[in-house]
Amino acid sequence: MRKSRFTEAQIMGILRQVEGGLALADVCREHAVSSATFYKWRSKYGGVDKSMITDMRVIASEISHVWTGPYDLGNQKLLLIKSTIREIENVESLLRGLPLC
Repeated sequence: MRKSRFTEAQIMGILRQVEGGLALADVCREHAVSSATFYKWRSKYGGVDKSMITDMRVIASEISHVWTGPYDLGNQKLLLIKSTIREIENVESLLRGLPLC
């Protein structure tokens, strides 16, 4: 995902400017953002203070840890491949000791 040009604190500052009574068009022009971007930010950060944003970050990192934890699909595939290779090596070593018919 593309990183934003603005930090969350800057976004909240822009939202506060409009809440404070400045015209939306003027604020958007000043910060070079579209009104659609402003409304997207307002839907995401509207009514949120700084402490809530840090809580959201902590929750997001915990969720990402759950999805990319030790039970990741890539790790499972790697373990399956390694165990399959070991099985093949064991069978080959057993077959070497058998006489040919």
